Amino acid sequence: MYKDSPDNFIVDGGSLQAGEVTLSEVIYDDQQSHAVVNGDFCDKPIKAIEDKIAAIDSYIAAKAAREYVPPTLEELREQALNYQY
Repeated sequence: MYKDSPDNFIVDGGSLQAGEVTLSEVIYDDQQSHAVVNGDFCDKPIKAIEDKIAAIDSYIAAKAAREYVPPTLEELREQALNYQY
């Protein structure tokens, strides 16, 4: 699952374009026979969105790298002490 703002989606390597439609919200899962795209119900499959789903691992990895905060020296110290005991 990838959930973020449209601006961050673009930063993570995506595009808000799906064919001629600019995406603002997409609900697309395997359990439903329809998708919700920009608030409208649509028949599935939608190739442009399927292509974005196929690339979801790269979006998730980019988001994790963008949000990564290295541990502080104190956190590293606590981890080392906890590991020792």
